[in-house]
Amino acid sequence: MPRFYRSRVGVKALIVRRGRVLLLKRAPHSLPYPGLWDLPGGGCEKGEPIRETLVREVFEETGLHVRPRAPVDVVDLRWKLPREREQLGVSIVFLCSITGGLRPPRLSSEHTEFAWVGRAELGRFPMALHLDHVVRAGTPRASSRSRPRAARRNVRRAR
Repeated sequence: MPRFYRSRVGVKALIVRRGRVLLLKRAPHSLPYPGLWDLPGGGCEKGEPIRETLVREVFEETGLHVRPRAPVDVVDLRWKLPREREQLGVSIVFLCSITGGLRPPRLSSEHTEFAWVGRAELGRFPMALHLDHVVRAGTPRASSRSRPRAARRNVRRAR
């Protein structure tokens, strides 16, 4: 069994608006998973309550104020940073509602783009494998009357 450098506890926000989930594209320098699409969130700081971490991280990464509702999943993560041992993390994914903040979202330097993505469009947004099933499960199926908009129209670049 590999020896881990450290373990981390983190949170992710599943923010669904009008049947679409908010995804952020990680910057090329943003480890782990550079260039992949992700949910907003991050690691807990020492002594910080989980829900406060989620609210802080979402605001730092998007400028949005959210209210964590219910936890929807727990995912385990493994990654290796340059010149370090493998790391292990656990992220609790919460369904969240937007209560205020900047619209459209303002991105931090960790991300280059954001998109509101419907279930039918998810295949065009490569995500880290540990999140794919969570996002699919949390994104409502399109009704027979609704037509998905082109994914490119929903992608916004950081300014």
